[in-house]
Amino acid sequence: MRTIRVALIAVVLVAAYSPGRLVAQEKPTIQQKIDQGLDLAADGRFQEATGVWLDVLGDGDASRPQLTEVKLYLGLAYKNLKEYPEAWHHLTEYLKKKSDTKAAGDLRKVEKALKETGFEKVSIKCEPERSRITFGPGERDYSCPLFWWFKPGRAQLTAVSTGCGEKAVELDVARKDGKGVHIVKFDGVLVIGGNCKGQPVFVGGKKIGRIPVAAKLPPGTYDVSVGPQANPGWRKSVSVSACGKTAENPPCIVQPADGPELWQLGVVGGGLVMVGVGATLNIVAARQEVDIYNKYLDQRFAGGETYDPKGYDREFDEQVKPKLISAYLLYGVGAAVAVSGTILLLLDTQTLAGRADGGACLFPVAGPEGVGIGLNLGF
Repeated sequence: MRTIRVALIAVVLVAAYSPGRLVAQEKPTIQQKIDQGLDLAADGRFQEATGVWLDVLGDGDASRPQLTEVKLYLGLAYKNLKEYPEAWHHLTEYLKKKSDTKAAGDLRKVEKALKETGFEKVSIKCEPERSRITFGPGERDYSCPLFWWFKPGRAQLTAVSTGCGEKAVELDVARKDGKGVHIVKFDGVLVIGGNCKGQPVFVGGKKIGRIPVAAKLPPGTYDVSVGPQANPGWRKSVSVSACGKTAENPPCIVQPADGPELWQLGVVGGGLVMVGVGATLNIVAARQEVDIYNKYLDQRFAGGETYDPKGYDREFDEQVKPKLISAYLLYGVGAAVAVSGTILLLLDTQTLAGRADGGACLFPVAGPEGVGIGLNLGF
């Protein structure tokens, strides 16, 4: 038993201290990975070789000379695979670091192949800078700004920026002889708050909502105003940065509301005109009804000789009734239009001139027998 125990201890010690451990193998060095890619390329397995070299590019332990060397190998491998945009990119990056006549010749051949196959060179810039660009799920990302070759038409890409997340971008690749520039801008957020709730907010003359409001905007400087557009109570030039958040809390300065617009006055006026026409028809119909009554039913005027109820009904249906129906219709429609226009005017005036806290609020009320106006008081 003692002999067996000693033998087992010896095996454990040998396994623990031997350079060729049984438990794990040493991690391949960067140079070993580079050489592995060269062996794969020598066998014509360029796709596998690019996978190995791309891993080297993402390895933080690789030295600058090694990274430069790998970019050359990637450019040549992609050239053999006829993946010309990738080949052009890596050869260009390599030649930025090292002067190489043969590689420059390969780059010219790649660029010629790109043009012959209908590709166009496009410059992509990003705001903020140092964003990353990828051309599809699972594909390698590239640092922005970037030159890339696309087929004419529309190209899909995804931009990623720390703090902003992802942004899907569709480029319209125009044929501009390699001078096309596309800028990928991540939106910033403009937040307008404060105590003056309900006041309208305008950005560059366009209404974006009422306080409190948050809106995504491309980077830039904007004219922001709060209150009636013709007479705002607060106005400021506000800068919005890519991926940034700009917050403003303007003081609650209530300005008089804008005057009514022409279309609002037109609605009220049109309704009143319809009511007036209806009233005129009603008067005419009433006079005609009196004449017909006197003609057929009132024996005092007809001497009792022309008493004719059927004649009265006939002329009433032919002459009076259509006018009365038209009058009632004009009454109803005209009154509804006039009341609606008045409500709109009052609501618009009340909202624009509203206060931060409390105040009165008018609202329409509809019921089975008509419409009306409700008043809500806040304290």
